[in-house]
Amino acid sequence: MNADQHLQDHAESAVRATQWFRTAPASVQPYLVVTVKGVEQRTGRSMMGGESTGACLVADATCGEETRRFCWAFKFGETIEIDC
Repeated sequence: MNADQHLQDHAESAVRATQWFRTAPASVQPYLVVTVKGVEQRTGRSMMGGESTGACLVADATCGEETRRFCWAFKFGETIEIDC
């Protein structure tokens, strides 16, 4: 598996774990499209209220009519969703 495919697989898995995806209508969930935008340097606030600065995986996800951008920071071997 090449690095691009690894990032794509990781992003798709992470999006499927979000409340945004889990609460989408079941009729549109099979049509989820995740597009990795790249790895960027970002500073953001985690869902737990802390700040995270560094390399972040950025991806756009479309499920039904709704599109959302996701960013994940990599800290100590964990992937932490941050606000974009």
